[in-house]
Amino acid sequence: MNDQRFNSLHLETSPRREDFRKARARLLGMCGQQTMMCDQERLAELAEAGPHTLIERPGEMPTGVHFWLQDGEGIYPLKVGLNSVGRMPDNDVIIADGSVSRRHCAIIVHAGDGCELHDTASKNGTFLNGQRIQGPTRLAHGDEIRMCDHKIIFQTDTPPAEAGDPARAPTLG
Repeated sequence: MNDQRFNSLHLETSPRREDFRKARARLLGMCGQQTMMCDQERLAELAEAGPHTLIERPGEMPTGVHFWLQDGEGIYPLKVGLNSVGRMPDNDVIIADGSVSRRHCAIIVHAGDGCELHDTASKNGTFLNGQRIQGPTRLAHGDEIRMCDHKIIFQTDTPPAEAGDPARAPTLG
């Protein structure tokens, strides 16, 4: 896949670049064929439309989306496929915070069902509900994602999962 969001040119040092490439391979390996096709269609549409980070006013429900992130700055709708999160302006979700990595993490919204959070070898790690994620981890309504000091809440239009739901477990060990 040739996706500029996930190249490793932004990393200066070799060990971090290699860690990022491994994380990218793991991330792309988790996407199914249908999810990847939807993502490629979305990227083609975004290339024609211009800037692709949509921020709505905080407190308002986004329309026409099933999953989104929310912080004090606004609402970031998530689309089917890969949603890159970081401080670079070409991310799907741009976090204007100098402590957040350029490509901090990614969220896969599967074409079938559910979402997963992936750390993309960020310098300071990605935390879900206070715990550093060690691999791809399923997301549920109300989950708090922390990147350094920046907190963002994962939201969905479906009811929250039960606390003992197996979907809450990491997808890889």
